[in-house]
Amino acid sequence: MSDPFSSSKYIPRASGGDSLLNKEEFQSSNRQKPMPPKNATQFPDAVGKVIGHGSVWLFETMSHPFIVLRRSCQVSTGSTYHLTPFTLPTVVYQMSRNKPPAWVYKGFISSLLARGFNMVAENVLNEMTNWPLAVSAYSSIKKQCLHLLLKWSGYLVCAPFYITSFVETVQSYGANDSPSLFEFFTEGITRLVGRTYHHTWLVPMWQLLVPTATFRLCHYTVQQVVSHLVVRFITEERNRVLIGTDTSVDGIHLSQRDQVYPCLLATFMSSLTAEVVMMPFETVLHRLYVQGTRVLTDNMDQGTEVLGVNFRYNGILDCFWQILRDEGASAFYKGFGAVVLQYFFHFVGLRLLVVVLENVSSTDNKQGQVRKRLTQDTTKLKPL
Repeated sequence: MSDPFSSSKYIPRASGGDSLLNKEEFQSSNRQKPMPPKNATQFPDAVGKVIGHGSVWLFETMSHPFIVLRRSCQVSTGSTYHLTPFTLPTVVYQMSRNKPPAWVYKGFISSLLARGFNMVAENVLNEMTNWPLAVSAYSSIKKQCLHLLLKWSGYLVCAPFYITSFVETVQSYGANDSPSLFEFFTEGITRLVGRTYHHTWLVPMWQLLVPTATFRLCHYTVQQVVSHLVVRFITEERNRVLIGTDTSVDGIHLSQRDQVYPCLLATFMSSLTAEVVMMPFETVLHRLYVQGTRVLTDNMDQGTEVLGVNFRYNGILDCFWQILRDEGASAFYKGFGAVVLQYFFHFVGLRLLVVVLENVSSTDNKQGQVRKRLTQDTTKLKPL
């Protein structure tokens, strides 16, 4: 008996409905819409993927100077909190007068290395434990918990390198010796075993591992929840519009903008929300990271001098209450103006990206109309 799937006359039903609910088993090919050739959409799809992935790395590179400013404000004891973006340009100008432009990217390489170590650690843990690297909203609670445990374990393993990269981003450019890549590898390990700065107020690395991993896990969780809600809202709104226009499932054609932009917008909204929610806890941890070290930081009041680190906190709770008592609740959001600038330029980049995606989509639509016209002309031709 011949297999019906191997026949060129019949192909499986390709409609958007559930095929199990249909009485007919197969659908004749002459009733089905002609599929466009594979190479017809290959170029627009490739452009959309390149734009989507490239924009993520571009936004990461653009954000680092603002991250440096925010962290410098968080470890500063000055009277200027920089809660708005209007107070930062003057300080940045003063700091840039005697420094090369590369000072805003201090610690950028070490931050990328720390992120790379985190990815490697998660993959190794996945191979050893079979905990899922990624989950969806429809995954079981057990899988989601195992995924969070995997993320927390990866953050815990890479916490020494994350703290070392942070110290590089806040130390004054030129006033401290520029660390090499070898020092980046060894600094976190030596501080973990206690063979580094001999200072009374230095917080041991092992006391910072669990708080750092827990903080980063909470940041990741907030980001993922908000991202899921944004994507779900955009999808439901789009489906509601399609239902209102009585558009069939077979007639839906998502442009490159509709495919890429929702994910980028969700990344933008989730990152901003996570930064705002977790910033007070971030300020506390960042001060404990540099306490007892010999690094010199920039004076964020005038930007013309460097200062030493003179924090004397006895743990996380003591740091929290001292900041609240001596500097006020607004001190937990020191450098928030840099966050505003960071996501303002991020939003501008998103709007420019929308223009590019719309141009790619319009090109795709024009090619689709040309292919449709050629198909119609071909069907009208009569055989000789």
